Amino acid sequence: MGRFRILPQSAGESPVIATTQDAVSTQTSPYSLAPTLSIVSGTPGGTWLTTVRRASDDSAVSVTGDTTTTPTATLTSAAVLPGEAFHITTTYTDPGGLTDEVSCVVYVAGVAVAPTVAIDAVTNKNGLDPIALSADVTDGVAPYTYAWSAIGPDSATGSFDDATSATPTFTPDVNGYWVIKLTVTDANLLTGSDTEDYRAGYPPPPVELVPAPVVSEPNAAYKVRLFEVSTNMDNTLIVESWS
Repeated sequence: MGRFRILPQSAGESPVIATTQDAVSTQTSPYSLAPTLSIVSGTPGGTWLTTVRRASDDSAVSVTGDTTTTPTATLTSAAVLPGEAFHITTTYTDPGGLTDEVSCVVYVAGVAVAPTVAIDAVTNKNGLDPIALSADVTDGVAPYTYAWSAIGPDSATGSFDDATSATPTFTPDVNGYWVIKLTVTDANLLTGSDTEDYRAGYPPPPVELVPAPVVSEPNAAYKVRLFEVSTNMDNTLIVESWS
């Protein structure tokens, strides 16, 4: 009687799937998100699952045929902001339990618009007092994330109580001129930024020399007296003169 050796079955290779879906949907309402799915390699006969989620709040969108190769999500104009993003994710599981996943982002109703950022005016302060920051953000798609930064003399960076807040407090660590920057990222991962100049410690303005003629005696030649005008740290006017 012959002898047989049973070899363990080699594990199959994970499947590879593909999806086709335009990155920007410029259809008129209602908008239809309908990716076409296919198996590039691997064992057919498995199961499909497609989900669509709104990027702004991660809420689910109803999908018809979510377990087929032709899923469809239909959106009305009332439910879509201009340029709003949606995440489409598809998972395929082959008969052996191996999986592959593909995903894409679709911007509905035209190309998404990046947020516009405008830092509110900052009032210069004496010394190294902390300052409250805020900004106006328009366009883009909420929710927004915030990233504040600052650069001062000799590459000083100061400190924020929360650099990711919409309204942080910033404290400079040296006197002088600073540039404060805010970068905002929206739900579509598009960014906008703005900068604002700030002067900590009220450095005195450049010296101003003011000539003032003084009559020493009648019919004599004029003498010239020079005045130096500046301000100190508490904004008090200082006038020094010499002839």
